[in-house]
Amino acid sequence: YPVFKLLPQMYDWMMQLKIRRLYDEIRSIESDMETQGPEFDAKALNAKLDQIDQRANHLQLPTVYASSLYTLRSHIDLVRSRLAGSSGAFADNRP
Repeated sequence: YPVFKLLPQMYDWMMQLKIRRLYDEIRSIESDMETQGPEFDAKALNAKLDQIDQRANHLQLPTVYASSLYTLRSHIDLVRSRLAGSSGAFADNRP
């Protein structure tokens, strides 16, 4: 029956969608950093990253998706370090 072939694919798609939604939010933060230039609100963007990190930590996913989840967390940390580096560099250039 074709339905039984589609069910595992749909399940996989739904699990990956949970992770992709968080990636979309990370991309939004990166976009905000780029469009606002050096005058971005680091505190607000860091708060958004903290919320995404909390949601990633509380995602209920099967073990098969653990590597995707760990990769997501490392990307969150990467954006966090870019944010800290950018805001630190901007603060150093202030008169």
